[in-house]
Amino acid sequence: MDFFGEKTACRKVRWIRSGLFYWLLGLMSQDGISQHLRDKFNLVHHHGGNHIFHYNPASNKTDKGIVSVFQGSSSCKATAKGVSGQREEVLRFDCFWKTQAAGILVPIDGAAFGIKTIQMVQDHTTLFQENRSYKEKFGSKDWEFHFLVDLTDLIRAGFVYRYTSIDETIYGGYFIDSQDFTRVKGTMTGYRLGFSYTSRFFEVGVYNGSSLRGKSEIYGEQKILSDPGRYGASLHLGHARTLGFGLFTETISYKKNDRASLSTSPMDQRKISLRGLNLMRFFYPLQRSGLQISTLLRPGLTGVLGVTAEEGKMNFSESLPQNNDEQKMVTNLLYEMSLALSKDKLSIGLYGWTRRNRISSFKDRLSTFGFQEYQGLKDQTTAMMVSLGYVFK
Repeated sequence: MDFFGEKTACRKVRWIRSGLFYWLLGLMSQDGISQHLRDKFNLVHHHGGNHIFHYNPASNKTDKGIVSVFQGSSSCKATAKGVSGQREEVLRFDCFWKTQAAGILVPIDGAAFGIKTIQMVQDHTTLFQENRSYKEKFGSKDWEFHFLVDLTDLIRAGFVYRYTSIDETIYGGYFIDSQDFTRVKGTMTGYRLGFSYTSRFFEVGVYNGSSLRGKSEIYGEQKILSDPGRYGASLHLGHARTLGFGLFTETISYKKNDRASLSTSPMDQRKISLRGLNLMRFFYPLQRSGLQISTLLRPGLTGVLGVTAEEGKMNFSESLPQNNDEQKMVTNLLYEMSLALSKDKLSIGLYGWTRRNRISSFKDRLSTFGFQEYQGLKDQTTAMMVSLGYVFK
C-alpha cells in the first residue's frame, strides 16, 4: 500500500505526534534555556513530516529509510530587578539561537541504523547599568549513532550513543573587563534507550536517557561536565480516522557538574559563574507533562496543537537542583503548533512554539552577581523550525 496515498494518510494521522517539550539544561551542562532549543531537535515524537529527530530512539520504524534536515532559530527577551540591601538594578537579557540538523536512517531486514548531527550557536547579550553590555557565545555540536530492532511485530527497541562537544565564550560577572573573558571547551558522551509498542489504535513509548558526562580543561584546571538525563513515557491514540490525541510525562535528572561552581576570571581573578550571565540559565526543569491534538486538515496536510506544563527551580548553588529545598517550584506553560505537508516521498514540516516565564522573586544566598535577591523576572521565548524529509526503501 502507498504510504503517502490519500487513503493511508487518513489512517496514519492518528500516529502524528508533536512531542510537546522539554525544558532542559545547557549546551554545556546544567542550564535550562540553551538545552531547550537543542532538545527540540530530539523530539519525543515527531510533530509531523518524516525525520529521525526523536528523543525516544524506538519512535522510528525499521521498514523505511529517512533522510531529513532541520533549520531553526529562536529568540528570547527577559528582564529582572537585582536587589542587594538598598541597591537595586534593572537587568536585561537578549538571546538568539541558530540551529541546523541533518540525519539519515537506513533499514536492514527488521533493523535500522542511523546517524544524525545537530549544531547550535547562541548569542546572549546582557545589559547592566544601561551602559554596560556583555555578549556571550555558546556553541555545541552533537553526533548521535542510532540502532533500532523489531523485537516482535508490535514491539520495537532503540539505542543511541551520543557525543557532544562544546565551545563557549563567557564573562560570568557584571564588572569584568571586555578582554577578561573565559573560553570553555569540552566533550561529553552518553546513551539513550527506548521501547515502543504499536497496535492498530494506539502506541505506547518509554525511554531513558542517561546524563552525559565529560571533562573540560579551563586554563589548566580540570572540570567535570554533565548534561541532564531524561526518562519518561508517552501514549498516542487514534480516533475517527482523522483525529489523534497524545499524552506524555517525563522527569529530568541531574548529576554533579563543576559548571555550577563559582570560578575566577583568567586576567583579574574576579569571581564569575561558568554558567554565564543570563538568569534563565539558572532555571532547571524537573518534570514535564503535555497534551497534543492532531488532525488531518486535508489529504497530505496535518495540523497539531499542544501544550506542555513544566515544573522546575532556580538554582544558584552547587547542590543538584532536585535536592535544593531553598527554592520553590515554578510552573511554566509552553504552547506549540505545527503543520506537515506530505506528498509522495517528500514531506515539509513547519513548527513553532512560545513560552512565557514569570517568577515574582527568588534568592541567591551566594550573591553570584552581587545580588542577594531577584524580583519580577519576566522571560518570553519564541522559536520557529522548518524540516524537510525524504523516505526511501
